[in-house]
Amino acid sequence: MADALSRLPQHQVTKEETIQPLIGMCHTSVETTEKLQPTTLQELREATLHDLWLKENKSTCQYKQGLAWQEDKIYVPQVCRINILKLCHDDKRAGHFGFLKTLHLVKRQFWWPHMRAFIDKYVKGCKECAMSKYRIGKPIGPLQVVAEPTHPWQEIAMDFIVDLPQSQGHTVIWTVIDMFSKQAHFIPCKSLPSAKQLASLFIKHIYRLHGAPSRIISDRGVQFTAQFWRSFLAILGTSQGLSSAYHPCTNGAAERANALIERYLRSYTSLQQTKWIEFIPFAEYAYNNTVHSSTGYSPFFIVYGKEFKPLPDLTQDTPEHRLNPSVHEWSIAATGCWKDVKKALEQTSQRVKAQVDKKRMNTKPYQVGDKVLLSTKNIKIKFSHKKLEPRYIGPFTIKEVINPVTVKLDLPNWLGKIHPVFHINLLKEYIAQEEEAITLPTIPTQYVDIDKILDVRITRNQVKYLVKWKGYPQTEATWVKAQDIKADKLIQQFHEKQGML
Repeated sequence: MADALSRLPQHQVTKEETIQPLIGMCHTSVETTEKLQPTTLQELREATLHDLWLKENKSTCQYKQGLAWQEDKIYVPQVCRINILKLCHDDKRAGHFGFLKTLHLVKRQFWWPHMRAFIDKYVKGCKECAMSKYRIGKPIGPLQVVAEPTHPWQEIAMDFIVDLPQSQGHTVIWTVIDMFSKQAHFIPCKSLPSAKQLASLFIKHIYRLHGAPSRIISDRGVQFTAQFWRSFLAILGTSQGLSSAYHPCTNGAAERANALIERYLRSYTSLQQTKWIEFIPFAEYAYNNTVHSSTGYSPFFIVYGKEFKPLPDLTQDTPEHRLNPSVHEWSIAATGCWKDVKKALEQTSQRVKAQVDKKRMNTKPYQVGDKVLLSTKNIKIKFSHKKLEPRYIGPFTIKEVINPVTVKLDLPNWLGKIHPVFHINLLKEYIAQEEEAITLPTIPTQYVDIDKILDVRITRNQVKYLVKWKGYPQTEATWVKAQDIKADKLIQQFHEKQGML
């Protein structure tokens, strides 16, 4: 998107030409566009002449360009305040964010008495926000504070938003977040990429802009655990941080960004859902141009040393002054806040940990050799009736303690390729006398009913049958060793049908 800040210096524009299109933008909602009237500079000037507060407090302001100023902020007359908030909250470049982000954006250029309460009331009454926001639950278990990065794009997190309505052939958004500045990139994908495709996207959209990070945090998706991806990161000299099984909170930054971008798209595409791809550039701009609570700065300011205001800066004398800061001034602006950001991140981590841990139950630390029960919430196990299946299985022995909240279990082979590292939130101490443990046998098929035999194969001198289970679709059929199946009649019928007997 070309704006006054991206034009070449030789392209001379007047303040009037630059401000008018921005401040005159209407709300983008399909339902309300026709009802809204654009706020123009002329309307601001006319409202300034008739504003009651100004008549009583005229001496407190300075007047230039037909506007009233409080230091370097434009005073907004009462009749124009709603339209200014539509510009700084509703507009697609603002992002429908919450109270604090909206307040910071408005305060960059505007002022009026009691604006904090006014903005808070406006944001709370926003219909689009109320319909698109959802409650975010806190993780359970003592919060682990990790070392914070020291500069932008040193450590990043990534995730995917999937199952979106097709927009110009795209159904997935790849989210990449810088853990230091919180800057984000949102890259549309036609489908969930393979490890090889992801590596190509990484070079095209991330590496060319920011270089190779020291560490990448992600969940345990097939792309991130594939050998190709691991080898690719090794070539870049990048380490990998994977979340524990069924506990994506390790990748909380990307998960939170996903929630924000999804809410943004709901706010602007509720009646045109197949056009979401057109809003992605604006969503990324809005996200990176607002202050992040953990750093106290916007991502744009931390990375580039400048912030982009809803209106062009009227406090400077000439456009050249804005477009041509000295190299020294730019360097100070771009890097001068990094120490403050690192300190803010550390303080935020400690503050969040203190608050979260107040609501956590202090549990006895697990040790190697302890026996625990494992939640079945995320594990597919074939039982006769899913409604009555146990909530926990085990006991299983703790093989390794990764950290105070993450352990590695010694799991039997029949559970399949489940990553054996779990957050303690999914575990329960095994106390046999208080709660009878449901121990799954080596032959789990006794708990389920076999519908029919679909196929047979021999692997490493072992006969295995492809079994369809009653109550489950054929797509969930599994290979089971012949000696583990107690259904001789079904096996005989299968071989007779195949002409093998």
